[in-house]
Amino acid sequence: MRFLRRRRALWVALGLVVGALTAGGFALGAIPDGGGVIHGCYQKNVGNLRVIDTSTDSCRASEIPISWSQTGPQGPVGPVGPVGPKGDTGAVGPAGPVGPVGPVGPVGPKGDKGDTGAVGPAGSAGAVGPAGSAGAVGPAGSAGAVGPAGPAGAVGPAGPQGPAGLVSTYVNSASVSVAGAGNNGTEADCNSGDVATGGGGHSETYDMTLVSSQPNVTSGTPTGWQAYAHNADLFYSHTLTVYVICSHS
Repeated sequence: MRFLRRRRALWVALGLVVGALTAGGFALGAIPDGGGVIHGCYQKNVGNLRVIDTSTDSCRASEIPISWSQTGPQGPVGPVGPVGPKGDTGAVGPAGPVGPVGPVGPVGPKGDKGDTGAVGPAGSAGAVGPAGSAGAVGPAGSAGAVGPAGPAGAVGPAGPQGPAGLVSTYVNSASVSVAGAGNNGTEADCNSGDVATGGGGHSETYDMTLVSSQPNVTSGTPTGWQAYAHNADLFYSHTLTVYVICSHS
């Protein structure tokens, strides 16, 4: 019974201290402390209780240190209140930083073909490349118109005595197209049984360079003339015409 009386006296004292601190409105140093805890010392022999500031005081050897929170336990959560009225629209915030570049999207469908553009101006002629190997002789083309006579060449040395019986001469020709930046050639032949006595090649443009010009010999007898040319024009084809001078006996 004595123990119960002391416990009852302790709680009564605690209530009086708390009431004094809360109702009276005065403070004793750091009471309660920064965490809202009130510290006290209980005299276990006589039942006295005193409140202390732990930063400047402590319980004696005959006292029991006790503490309690100034704030009670948290109550239950109240009901949700009604939704308030919609507030005014806030001001537009500043633009955020540019985000990283996203991944490349899939390739879209192919669009319609556009109109053909105008032909651009012709570029300047490039340097003449090395002559390629001679291609196979193509079929003889139709005879082109005879071009203007070139300037007379230097008189060559006298040739050997020709065979007797040559009574007339005539000229045959053959033409071939030479692609841009390409090489090509052809040959012009005399009529059957006649002999070639001369020949050469001709083109209507300075972009064509004659690579070779020589008689076409069959069984030791010149029967025609063949020539090859290089076209230095990178964009357009040009025509090479080969002529042969023939003798008929």
